Amino acid sequence: MPFRCRQKCHLAAGCSVVDFDEVELPSGEFTTVTTDLSDTDMPAPELFDIKAQLQAGVTQEEVNSKVISGSTVDAAQVIRKYTKKTTEVKNEGE
Repeated sequence: MPFRCRQKCHLAAGCSVVDFDEVELPSGEFTTVTTDLSDTDMPAPELFDIKAQLQAGVTQEEVNSKVISGSTVDAAQVIRKYTKKTTEVKNEGE
């Protein structure tokens, strides 16, 4: 007995990035329309100027801007560093 389809999965491996939109036809049926995102125009960089954002009242978030050197990074050490805190919190609550 097959499973019911809860959500259609559209795979786009090996081709351009597309966006899927559900559009209602005049007959009342819905169909999936694809939009190639590589053809869309990006917003103007002037819209993201810090002065324009502050004037618009956008709240700014601090972003970690630590730049990692060009040398190789031990991924296991980085993962251990950032998961250590979460495992300690879990152990305290038990």
